[in-house]
Amino acid sequence: MEEEKSAALCLKPGAHVVQDQNGWGLQKGASVRYAATAVQALILRRIAAHVFDLHALTLAVMRQENRNGPLAALEIASFILDFSDFLED
Repeated sequence: MEEEKSAALCLKPGAHVVQDQNGWGLQKGASVRYAATAVQALILRRIAAHVFDLHALTLAVMRQENRNGPLAALEIASFILDFSDFLED
């Protein structure tokens, strides 16, 4: 039986989660991008807690932001596009 593989977010080397007076964000060197929505902040909080699995992130959005599956998946996709400079391809 083949093991099921799960997709995960990976931060680029040197990228890390920050939280300050501006909110939650990702920083790499001098470049910082902050969450523009509550969902993006939730995803960043989960990444800070070492949750990178896309399925787990989608479930967190569904539960905590009361989004259905397809809408939660779109929120994750939007996060990936917005923070692409900090995420591995």
